Amino acid sequence: MSEYKKKLYKLPRLYINTHINLGQVIELEQSHAHYLKNVIRKNIGDYIRVFNGSDGEWICKIEKINKKSCFLLIEEMIRAQSDIGNRKIHLFFAPIKKNRMDWMIEKSVELGVTDFHPIITQNTENRKFNIERINKQIIEAAEQCERLDIATFHNPDSLMKVINSYNNIDILFAVERVDVDNMHNVILSMSDISEIGYMTGPEGGWSKEEIEWLFNKDNVKAVSLGNNILRAETAVLYGLSLLMM
Repeated sequence: MSEYKKKLYKLPRLYINTHINLGQVIELEQSHAHYLKNVIRKNIGDYIRVFNGSDGEWICKIEKINKKSCFLLIEEMIRAQSDIGNRKIHLFFAPIKKNRMDWMIEKSVELGVTDFHPIITQNTENRKFNIERINKQIIEAAEQCERLDIATFHNPDSLMKVINSYNNIDILFAVERVDVDNMHNVILSMSDISEIGYMTGPEGGWSKEEIEWLFNKDNVKAVSLGNNILRAETAVLYGLSLLMM
């Protein structure tokens, strides 16, 4: 990487919910203006990076800034949206306790999840969560890990309704204490994983009825994560790391 690019990637990075074009002047939301002015102490003439999940990543100069507003001049594209590729990873998961789920979502964004699908199973304990707050977490994680796209967090629904809506993709589901193939070996045997689903169960595990139903789904493949019993969030990240290999 050139010294110029290295300097660019040290600049602060923000997600903005508006179209981006060369030479455009954009007014930021008040929260962004506060962050730039009061948190990281940026001033007129300083540069930052912006992206919106669809128009690539751009360098822009601060034209005006105060406590309530900030105007940016879009000067140069440094990454095109096409640079991210087209791979889609769907994570189907039973919601868990707040702090652990926060951590799981942040790391899942870093590991490339494009679609989060919360599923309500028989043993799901956490059935109430703030989707708006979670979407903010997803954006913050994308800002930090240099992703150009923003993962989609879908509305929660029952296990059967959600899985029946995705009959067109292969879904690997992690199951314990059942004699099935190791997930690593299954992935190596697959010819195309440009779009794939990965599913983990709740803290209390899958019910017998759920396992039987999933075993009878043509596009669902049971996989083992090894001999140890993993916590829900550990199972998520372990499986995703295998998909990244």
